[in-house]
Amino acid sequence: MTPNTCLSISELNHIIKFSLESNPILSDLWITGEITQFKHYARANQYYLYLSDGKAVVNCVMYANTLSRLSFKPTIGQQVFIRGKIIFFQNKGSLIFQIAYMTPDGMGAETKKLADLKAQFKKEGFFDPANKRSLPLYPEKIALITSLDSAAMGDFVTTLRQANSYSELIVIPTTVQGAHGALSICESIDLANHHACDLIALVRGGGSAQDLSIFNDENLCRKIFASTAPLITGIGHQTDESLADLVADFSTLTPTACAAHLAKPFLDINQTLIQLRTHLTTLISNKINDPYHLLTHANQILQSKVEHVLKTYEYRIEQLSNLIVTLNPLNTLSRGYSITTHQGKSITSITNVSKDDMISTTCIDGTINSVIKEVCYGKKKTKKNN
Repeated sequence: MTPNTCLSISELNHIIKFSLESNPILSDLWITGEITQFKHYARANQYYLYLSDGKAVVNCVMYANTLSRLSFKPTIGQQVFIRGKIIFFQNKGSLIFQIAYMTPDGMGAETKKLADLKAQFKKEGFFDPANKRSLPLYPEKIALITSLDSAAMGDFVTTLRQANSYSELIVIPTTVQGAHGALSICESIDLANHHACDLIALVRGGGSAQDLSIFNDENLCRKIFASTAPLITGIGHQTDESLADLVADFSTLTPTACAAHLAKPFLDINQTLIQLRTHLTTLISNKINDPYHLLTHANQILQSKVEHVLKTYEYRIEQLSNLIVTLNPLNTLSRGYSITTHQGKSITSITNVSKDDMISTTCIDGTINSVIKEVCYGKKKTKKNN
């Protein structure tokens, strides 16, 4: 075939669709496997599930017209027999097994294997809190086991560094899914312990149950339990914990949550330092301001006393002024009285003058000069002058 006669994608998919759907074996067959993922779309009333034999998976669908014949509700971990046919979606280039009939066959082999392994680990004390190691609050060296340049790595590093720039972070690139995932993680744990890390963080983002099944690997779980350094996990967004989560010294739901847990002690100490700094600043400010406040208070007291003294003197001056006004001779003259003097001295008695003396009488509007003709003592006695 030359480039001029090559097939288009549409033509290729058409051939695949025809080959698969025209094959009588694939148009009506029975298969068996364990349900590893299951979802019910209520609006369309359809079941979507993954069926696995532990080595491979197939995507299956059960439409509404066949659900009415189903006598049970499928669950993850259940072993089932399924009858149906292969459907190939030409535009998408994807294959799905369309279920016509399904019947249960007890617990799936993978689920039973997982349950048995979980029981064995529990018996050996893998889940015992007494065997859990405490995570160091302020680790000097953290080993991060995850896929290089993954979203999980980015989320973890960003969240951790927002609060913790102290710890040395050693990223160990690791395969965290697939057939070699468990072995790769085991090797990374050994490498982290070889570097004498204080703490190991094992993280990866969400994925299908098949993708995350490596975290139920027996050898991996035993490696986690035997690790010299304490280990924390942040695996996926699944509701069910993996065996690795249960064996780990501490587990979180996501890489971000894992980093946030490790960053919290640093956030707490940063907050404490901020509070101490604020308290110290307040103390220093108070020490600086205390003398100023004392001087201000003393000045206020002094000013108050000065004002009191001034008001007292003002009152006394006002009283004296009133007294001066009262005693002012002019005020007496204004009321019709007069003042008589002899040789500049006030005449207070008739004994102060004699006949023919020159006297002056001061009134409010002028002075009267007079000569004494006679000095009389009251009504009966007259002063005799030689």
